[in-house]
Amino acid sequence: MKEQVKTKNNIQIIVDDNDQFIMVEKYGNKIRMLTPFEECCDEYITNITVPQNRHFHLEKIYKVIPQFCRIEEIQSEIDIDCCHSFEDNFFGKIKKGITMVNISNTFNQDVYNADDVLMLKCCKNKYQPINIKMFDDNIMKFRQNSLKILPIILYDGFIFSTTNHIKTVLYMSVQKPHQNIIGKCSKMHSFKIKNYFKNIWDIFKIQTTKNKATIKFNLDYKFEEKNPIVLKMTRYFKNSDFVKIEKLYEDI
Repeated sequence: MKEQVKTKNNIQIIVDDNDQFIMVEKYGNKIRMLTPFEECCDEYITNITVPQNRHFHLEKIYKVIPQFCRIEEIQSEIDIDCCHSFEDNFFGKIKKGITMVNISNTFNQDVYNADDVLMLKCCKNKYQPINIKMFDDNIMKFRQNSLKILPIILYDGFIFSTTNHIKTVLYMSVQKPHQNIIGKCSKMHSFKIKNYFKNIWDIFKIQTTKNKATIKFNLDYKFEEKNPIVLKMTRYFKNSDFVKIEKLYEDI
């Protein structure tokens, strides 16, 4: 069963059960869009589908990025594509990956800024999962009866978590893994990180200077990578002392 949830704070997000996700955030005349992509029959597609009963929420994403979002109903599901507006050479030679772009609207013409792109290739099946210990006696009380998604888009990446009554999952891009640096954001977003994740994922360290913040993490594991990666961390409530860490995407 694939799932989609609308969130507050002017961020919309779709997540499916294959670790695929689309995130969009609008602020003024600027939009930040995060989308997966993969090559299919000499073109690139997003390859995310949601059930028909998610159509209303999907329209929220479409209204933010109508020039990038294409929707097609296929039997009982809706197929979403956010890749058709990119030029053919935008993804280079990457067969499957994820990208984040900043989009600005100038004189009614949409421009995506390649200088601010997060472009990573899929590596989900390349590495073995890592299991680490993480103790917290109070985690059980934060289970959710229905799926809850909490997203944050950084200047140079993203963090979001999904939580239900069985497990909680944290996804995040990490700019400098060997230095435990996730990325940078505004002070306002750093406050959201504290409020969103501290109850279940109390791993974030925040350093603020003026109006910006650097987000770091503290885990009982040392990463060797110097270039960006995307991590998935899974924690089951019945066995919450252990966290499984997977690498989903890595630098080109």
